[in-house]
Amino acid sequence: MAAIPGLKLIRHTGGENNPDDPSYPYKLEVMLRTPEFMEFTFIAAFGPGEEIAVLGMTEEAINEFIAANRFKSHPRFRSLTITGPQGVIKNESN
Repeated sequence: MAAIPGLKLIRHTGGENNPDDPSYPYKLEVMLRTPEFMEFTFIAAFGPGEEIAVLGMTEEAINEFIAANRFKSHPRFRSLTITGPQGVIKNESN
């Protein structure tokens, strides 16, 4: 899959952990349940779930990232929150 312009990954459980960048006005936070086949090991190593946080220059770039990764139909989907310059834009949970 090609990279989506205007996005910056700042956090992913077990991987990236970078500070917020105020030059990106939109933020996506996605929470996924732990993988069932390795639930105990995952929780012991990383905590109660998988977290992904992405910054975006536009809301469209954030929405493209959500669609490309099919978060809303992902079997481990818990919630997602999009925050923009004016506050929370979207907050969905399963």
